[in-house]
Amino acid sequence: MDLNLKVNSFITAAGTWNVVLLRELFVKEDIERIMSYPPVINMPDCWIWAHTKEWVYNVKSGNWLVSSLVSTDVFGQGNNTLIKQLKKRCWKIETEPKIHLFCGGSSLVH
Repeated sequence: MDLNLKVNSFITAAGTWNVVLLRELFVKEDIERIMSYPPVINMPDCWIWAHTKEWVYNVKSGNWLVSSLVSTDVFGQGNNTLIKQLKKRCWKIETEPKIHLFCGGSSLVH
């Protein structure tokens, strides 16, 4: 998977979602959510972070998000083999260390 894909990669020349490409890269639930928003074709792609008023990531908001996910057990702390395998694979991804925070951290040990 190309980690540098941008939203405009998923929009056709006609200005509609490229459903074929979406199906290659996302699960059904995510595709439905993506397609619930109309594609925006008159703006350049940019990074946003939904967990701050300024739409900009900061460590405090990242830590808050991880803490809230842990407290609601979103990561499935049970004996779910599939989740454990996914966590291990996430830790092997070559990325910035701060991204690994979302794959584990001290409370979500792989």
